[in-house]
Amino acid sequence: MRPFETAFVFTSGALIYWALELLWRGDTHWTMPLAGGFCLVLMYLIANFMPQPLWQKWIMSAACTTTVEFTLGTVVNLRLGWHVWDYSTLAMNFMGQICPRFCLYWLLLAIPAVFFCNILRYYVFIPLYRRGQHSA
Repeated sequence: MRPFETAFVFTSGALIYWALELLWRGDTHWTMPLAGGFCLVLMYLIANFMPQPLWQKWIMSAACTTTVEFTLGTVVNLRLGWHVWDYSTLAMNFMGQICPRFCLYWLLLAIPAVFFCNILRYYVFIPLYRRGQHSA
């Protein structure tokens, strides 16, 4: 993955997740677009560079998103006390940072995200590289 490609995917993930947060909750925190960007880069790598069947890519992408959510939540919510989210009232939550309900949401979002990542790679970046416009 080239630097321009990484930056584009990260920015796309940040903007898409920022918009989803605003639609879903009506609010967001500055750390959420960063998490969204990082998650989409991970999904992009899974979608385009791993040989697993599609359904496994969806599960791996959801697992990565859940891992990012837990890691970020441990820092911003538990360590820094910013209270960006709290799942402690939801069933089977772990430390109030992750829970099965949101793991399912991440899986449902991973399905279109993996397709989006494939479209970006095969219809935008590969043709762009073939034309030699972004070799960096």
